[in-house]
Amino acid sequence: MFENLYRYSRVLARHLDGPAAEERDRFAAHFAASGATRDSVSNLASELLVVAQRLDVSGTRAVTPEEVASVADRWVRHHRRRGRSISPGRRQRFVQVATDWLRFMGRLHLPPAKPGAGTDLIDEFARHMQRERGLSPITINNRCWHVRAFLTWLAEQHCGAEDATLHQVDAFLSMRGVQGWCRASIATAATALRSFYAHMTATGRCAEGLFLPNPSKR
Repeated sequence: MFENLYRYSRVLARHLDGPAAEERDRFAAHFAASGATRDSVSNLASELLVVAQRLDVSGTRAVTPEEVASVADRWVRHHRRRGRSISPGRRQRFVQVATDWLRFMGRLHLPPAKPGAGTDLIDEFARHMQRERGLSPITINNRCWHVRAFLTWLAEQHCGAEDATLHQVDAFLSMRGVQGWCRASIATAATALRSFYAHMTATGRCAEGLFLPNPSKR
């Protein structure tokens, strides 16, 4: 991916020689495949390099959100000591890019989820993805994480999974954008919700095609 983004050898070498180059390249390619513009992919690649230079992702160890936040705080202090201003939005972007990248690699360590809104539905959805679709554990965990976040958000509005509307899905994804989620992460969340509601439709829990303008892509 990097070879397609950068024409200048010095810039290309910086990305290829930086830490975790292969993992960064895969995530940038994933972002590009979601429909992002060339400039957006280039910006993400630059942010990934900054993250990789400060966050240790060597080996196969999982990284906690607390470690990501701590590294982001050190990055901010580093710049401030040199008289550079780092806005809260830049710090949030660092955290979000790092978190999205770790989740993509299956290296984000999250505490076991407490039983909450739609737990039984999510468990059934996970079994469906494993037994009938043969998806990887990483994909299953990621999709369940996004669905759980959406159902928790719905519950805060006193709405159940079966009663959700397309307008609420759009509002939830828009909220993620405001929170700093990158385009690739929002697309991943949308895919998870589309797959979940395809299963809900197939099992007769919601109306046909409720969230599925492209029902074959699930």
